[in-house]
Amino acid sequence: MIRPFQPKDAPLVLALVRELLPLRVESEASVLRIGNAARCWVAEDGGGVVGFGRVQGRRLWLGVAPAVRGHGIGAALWARIEEHADEPAVCWTDDAAGVAFAEARGFRPTATRIISVLDLAAVDPAESSPPAGVHLVRWPELDAPVDELEAVERADSPDLAPQGSFVAVSDGRAVAYALLTTDERGLAENEFTATLPDCRGRGLATLCKLASIRWAKANGIHTIVAGNDGGNAPMLAINRKLGYRRHHERTELART
Repeated sequence: MIRPFQPKDAPLVLALVRELLPLRVESEASVLRIGNAARCWVAEDGGGVVGFGRVQGRRLWLGVAPAVRGHGIGAALWARIEEHADEPAVCWTDDAAGVAFAEARGFRPTATRIISVLDLAAVDPAESSPPAGVHLVRWPELDAPVDELEAVERADSPDLAPQGSFVAVSDGRAVAYALLTTDERGLAENEFTATLPDCRGRGLATLCKLASIRWAKANGIHTIVAGNDGGNAPMLAINRKLGYRRHHERTELART
C-alpha cells in the first residue's frame, strides 16, 4: 500500500534509509523534519515500511528495500512524488540501478559528487594555530553575522553537533566554517565547509575542518563522511591531505 508519510513511520523509514544509505547521517528527528518540509509517501507491506519517497520543490528521491524490488513499488512511489515536482526536476543516486531507473523516466546525468570517508582510528590530527587576526569558535559561541556564508539553514539540522562545528572569525565576520552532523552509531558527516571568496587561500577551511576532526575523534566518532562536487578540486585536495579516502561516486540527474 502506498500512503502519505505519518510521524509514526519515522523509526521504520530511518531503518530503511540506513539500509539503503549506510554512510548517511540520519535520525528519527531528521526524518520527521523531512516529513514536515517535503511531501512524502511510504510503501507499507504487512505493517513494515519497504519504500519511501519524497519531493521538495525540484528535488525528488525514493528508495525501496532490496528484498522487495522488481514488483513495481518504486514505480508506484515515483508516480506519487513526480506529479508534485517543480521543473526541471532533479534527483540523485549512489548506484547504477538508480541511474537506470531515473534515465528510464527522462533524466540525464548532470554532475558527480565524490563521497569520501575518514577513518579516525587511522589519523592523528595535530593542533594548528589560526593566522593572525583570526580566531576559532564553536557554533554555539558564534556572535558574528553568518548570512554571507549561508550557514544558518544548514545549521538547522537536528543532527548537528554544535560543539563539533567550528567557525573562523576575522574582524567580527564569520569568514569560514565547518559544520558536522553525528548519530548514535558513531558516524559523522561534514554537513558543509565553506570560506568567503575574499578569504580563501589562507587555510581557514582546513583549520575549521581539523578542529571538527579532533572533536570527533575525542567524542566517540569512528568515521566522518564527506560529499563534494567532482569538480571542486580545492576541497577534494583538502580532504586528501586530511586523510579522507574516496569511497564511491554519487550521480546527480536532471530532467529538462
